[in-house]
Amino acid sequence: MKIINIIIIVLGMLNIAIFMLNREWFISKKYSKIIIFYSIITFILGYILKYFNICPKFIILLKLPLLNLITYHCLRYVFLRLFNREFKDTYFTTERGVWMDAIFNILFVMSISLYIIIIFKHMI
Repeated sequence: MKIINIIIIVLGMLNIAIFMLNREWFISKKYSKIIIFYSIITFILGYILKYFNICPKFIILLKLPLLNLITYHCLRYVFLRLFNREFKDTYFTTERGVWMDAIFNILFVMSISLYIIIIFKHMI
């Protein structure tokens, strides 16, 4: 049962890893379709397993990828409308003038934390 929980945690956090390591995949035509399909399947699977009461402890994390993906695209849409450009990765940069990009990243990470809290309180 512990191995299943670890697998579920990895599946639930995969979008976060993609955001941290290679966020271009979210907007590329090839990979974005795969990510959308994966997110929808894990979301539906999370509800099906919970409905049939076949749920290890962390099954609720399977709802997280779709919520993260929707939040990412909503924040990206707002950023594109405000600044007319794609945001930059601000983790490994010392450039000046990327403070709005950093705010985008902080908002996204904070939303992930909020979703995790809400999901573990069984509100979703």
